[in-house]
Amino acid sequence: MTRDEFLENLEHVEEFGVYQTSLYSKLFSRIVKIWIYSEKDDKENDITELEVKRLNGFLKLDISIEEKIKTEIWDHFNVCVSNIDYGFVPQVLVDNYGGNTELANREYFQCLDSNDSFKKAELDYVFFSDVSNKEDIIFQLIFKVPWENEHGLTMTLINGRIEFID
Repeated sequence: MTRDEFLENLEHVEEFGVYQTSLYSKLFSRIVKIWIYSEKDDKENDITELEVKRLNGFLKLDISIEEKIKTEIWDHFNVCVSNIDYGFVPQVLVDNYGGNTELANREYFQCLDSNDSFKKAELDYVFFSDVSNKEDIIFQLIFKVPWENEHGLTMTLINGRIEFID
């Protein structure tokens, strides 16, 4: 995608301090929301060739990274369900497992493997927030996940590799 093509579809959302657009992602097989950090509405100066390079880096992500994404989401699920007493998981489930909240959580969320957790993780948007002038392709995948509905799951990718999970 060229800079001009990208610029014509951007809208500034002052409330959030971002530019927003939606583009098709081969990796996710759907149109995804794209947010680019910017406090002011000056896309001619804010959206540089580096930002376009980063956007194209996301759009060109190889489908082979899907398995790594699935694994990271599954790992996140496992950490959450083993450490969180949700309070909304029905007490009957907790009682059925002799008070074991982790087992009750697993049944409640119905995630038996990485495919299940991946299906339940909803990509909310892709966020480009790095303001450095580094040439790295840096962005974040922001997921809504039912097992962590307060914070969700954020995956930071640098040059096509998952570097951080939060």
